[in-house]
Amino acid sequence: MPSLDIYPNLVKTALQAEDWTITHDPYFLSAGGTELYIEVKQNKVWIHWDGTEEGFINYLEQNQVPCDQIVQGWLPPEMRQHTDYAVN
Repeated sequence: MPSLDIYPNLVKTALQAEDWTITHDPYFLSAGGTELYIEVKQNKVWIHWDGTEEGFINYLEQNQVPCDQIVQGWLPPEMRQHTDYAVN
C-alpha cells in the first residue's frame, strides 16, 4: 500500500503543473470560470466537483492512482456503487 503522503503530493503536483495556485486543503480552485474541488481523506482522492475540460480523474488514472482510491464525490453513494471507483 502506498504511503499516506503519496496522493496529497500527487494531487498537489498535478494541480501545480497545470498552473493552479494552491491556497487551501481541501483544494477548492477556480480559474476563468472553471472550478475544481478535491480533497484527500482516508487515503483516497475525493473529487467533489470537476469542471475541467479534460477531467482530473483522467489525470489520476494516467498516474497510476487505482480506481478504488478515487471517489466520485459529486455522485450520491448509492450511485457510486455502480461505478468502477470507490464508494467512500
